[in-house]
Amino acid sequence: MHALLSSLLLLGSVASPSVTAGGWTQAPRMLLQVTDQTDTVLQDGRVLVSGGYLSLGGWPVAEAQLYDPATSSWSLTSPMHEARAADTATMLPDGRVLVAGGFGVRLKPLAGAEIYDPVTGSWTLTSVLPATRFSHSASLLPDGRVLLVGGIVNGRISRSTAIY
Repeated sequence: MHALLSSLLLLGSVASPSVTAGGWTQAPRMLLQVTDQTDTVLQDGRVLVSGGYLSLGGWPVAEAQLYDPATSSWSLTSPMHEARAADTATMLPDGRVLVAGGFGVRLKPLAGAEIYDPVTGSWTLTSVLPATRFSHSASLLPDGRVLLVGGIVNGRISRSTAIY
């Protein structure tokens, strides 16, 4: 259910599955309507929604919000250091979330990365990617490292990879 919920957060509207009834129910609207954001289910069950565009054709934002399925409510958390969309978010083994790459303000490709700590609700800048990268994928490896694959790197569709 968590993976399904996190993939349905789009333009301020959330639908969540009703496991017992086998159908959908309307969940409350996000505080900020966004698209091309990242959604990550945290270890405590909340969903971190970070970045994205506030409107179609708009600029990326740094804002982040949390959905708590236990209370069916939204709250804002600390914003990222850099506005971004078309990035990736990967939960690390210790429960923190690595956000990498994406588009920044004025659609500038980013090489920056930052980590969200759900305990403190704060973001920390971390090492920079070897090159700008957006519209890529990310996977947590069994040893705890994160593999970034493909996307657009330095302005070209790429088969390159990077490991954090």
